Amino acid sequence: MQISITRATTEDIVIIQSLIQQIWKPTYRHILSEAQMDYMLDMMYSTEVLEEQFKEGHIFLLILLEGKPVGFAGYQNNYKPDGVCKLHKIYVLPDMQGMQLGKKLFETVKEETTKAGQQKLILNVNRYNKAADFYKKLGMQIAEEVDVEIGNGYFMNDYVMSIDL
Repeated sequence: MQISITRATTEDIVIIQSLIQQIWKPTYRHILSEAQMDYMLDMMYSTEVLEEQFKEGHIFLLILLEGKPVGFAGYQNNYKPDGVCKLHKIYVLPDMQGMQLGKKLFETVKEETTKAGQQKLILNVNRYNKAADFYKKLGMQIAEEVDVEIGNGYFMNDYVMSIDL
């Protein structure tokens, strides 16, 4: 089984959007309403939003299995403050979970951010998402709980997790 990780470009936005359409609702359907999922998908994964993230220096990685994209990660070095990397997302297709692909993405992000001089990696994860346990197994610790208002009366009820690099 050949696994590779490549850096995405704006040309890959359509691949990221295709993956998220297959991943997001199965991941959050037991946590969020259909209306909130639709709102958040548009807020975070529209072409315009993703193009802006690339312009702002966000880095996206695609993980490929036998040459086929099966997941991605998105992160930003020197997030507030300098020296802190914000891991915005790691997603793997539901039928590919349990194959260590998310762990490979996480380890790659850690390696790349360390090389870029970052001292800490942080992320937000929904408090009811089983991914919180995944991140704990990778050494991340809960730093705080936050309720982030995202508009339209919706909130993201998250853990902020961190790990020193």
